[in-house]
Amino acid sequence: MEEKTNGKAVSSILLGALSTVTPYIGILLGVVGLAGSFIALKEIKNSRLDEGVHQKGESIAVIAIILCIIGIL
Repeated sequence: MEEKTNGKAVSSILLGALSTVTPYIGILLGVVGLAGSFIALKEIKNSRLDEGVHQKGESIAVIAIILCIIGIL
């Protein structure tokens, strides 16, 4: 059983961080990062049900959701 970090979660946290520091464009980055975070959470939860590769990064995706919401506001 191999564990690897979900790539969408990592990219979402990067977009969330960028959305908090860039004005105007940050709204778009926040929306894209928010969508990616929810997709990543779904993939991580589904990987627990499958045999084989289990993904980690749930906490990264949750932090990304928080950062994206802050960036959008």
